[in-house]
Amino acid sequence: MKTPSLCVAGEWQPCGDPAYTAHSSDYATDDASCDGRDNDCSGAADEDYVAAASSCGVGECAEATGELLCQLNEDGDKVVVDTCDPLAGASDELCNALDDDCDGDTDEDFADLGRGCDGDDEDSCAGGTYVCNDAGDGVTCDEVAGESTEEICDGVDNDCDGDTDEGCDDDEDGWCDIDMVCVIDIPADVTPCANGCGDCVDTDAEVHPRDDDPPNVAEIDTDDNGVADICDDHDADTIYDRDDNCPADPNTDQVDTDGDGLGDACDPEDDDVEAIGGGGCAAGGPWGATPWLLALGGLALLAVRRRRQRER
Repeated sequence: MKTPSLCVAGEWQPCGDPAYTAHSSDYATDDASCDGRDNDCSGAADEDYVAAASSCGVGECAEATGELLCQLNEDGDKVVVDTCDPLAGASDELCNALDDDCDGDTDEDFADLGRGCDGDDEDSCAGGTYVCNDAGDGVTCDEVAGESTEEICDGVDNDCDGDTDEGCDDDEDGWCDIDMVCVIDIPADVTPCANGCGDCVDTDAEVHPRDDDPPNVAEIDTDDNGVADICDDHDADTIYDRDDNCPADPNTDQVDTDGDGLGDACDPEDDDVEAIGGGGCAAGGPWGATPWLLALGGLALLAVRRRRQRER
């Protein structure tokens, strides 16, 4: 029920509908607002105000709640006060993809998080990314150990160590080491393998594939033993089979007395030649003493027959 008067500009006025209508911006028919005024002329201010629930916070504090209370401020004015604490539940920031300290940022104390990194491997490439460690108090590189980027012969610093194509052509003969991956379909001014690939001894510039070898000579493995044919050394005498005059018999000296292309170690003929009047063969060989004696006997018999014919 309305009281006989209401307060307007410091003076009590008749309290009727015309007054409420004229002053609708300052007064209401109830007293549910928190403004310290007796809006409904009930003799009390804000008695109809009902505190509403509130929520606030971000991150881990996003579910904080409170109430919107009507209270006096420091100046003695009635104001709505939100009791929700936006830092309720806040904690020190950890590296865990959460906003632990409820400041609107996530993992902001870990500057390296997400940056590239080089893990525990043999190359120097940033093949991994810094991620949060298990404890959440720091970061660690997630590059898988052992998955190194190996250097290949392609004119690029593949292992990111500041050197390009190291190990490709140590003897600088233009032929790349057979144990290195060799890329030949690149510009001549870039490739370290100007002559080709497949150098079995990359420490000796005199040892390398031949100019007439096919481009894929390093991939040809006829006997399927896992070693390219140009590097096969079946008798293990340190001389490659294709240059060895006895590829199945060790003979590091490569002696070939009769010059037939077969080394003495594997030549089925007798290479122990002895000079007999400017030429001849040693006794016991396939052209030894016995055949020579037979030949001389035959010549002598022929001479006797011819002499007898003349005497007749």
